[in-house]
Amino acid sequence: LISMRTLIWAFVLLVVLLFAFGVLIVRLVKWDTSKDERDRLNNWTSLMYVMWKLAQMATLDDWGNSIIWVQGNIPGIRGTVVMLSMLFSMVMTAFGVLNI
Repeated sequence: LISMRTLIWAFVLLVVLLFAFGVLIVRLVKWDTSKDERDRLNNWTSLMYVMWKLAQMATLDDWGNSIIWVQGNIPGIRGTVVMLSMLFSMVMTAFGVLNI
């Protein structure tokens, strides 16, 4: 029973981390974008899509392709910051929370 309590708190922490990083990434993607660029980045302006991608990255599933896509399609320093946020999220969740 005690281990179940720990598991539930680990899940809550995972969801909070995914939500926080998801909001950060969506705000970065939407920041200073034109209408045409927003249409091209349509999936990455949805919080649920970004949280799903971060959850996939937490399990180390297809994380490389997501990073390469972001780096190639979001220009400038904004793309670099989004990529680093995704990598930091992956490190925090995959190697931190999921190893509890």
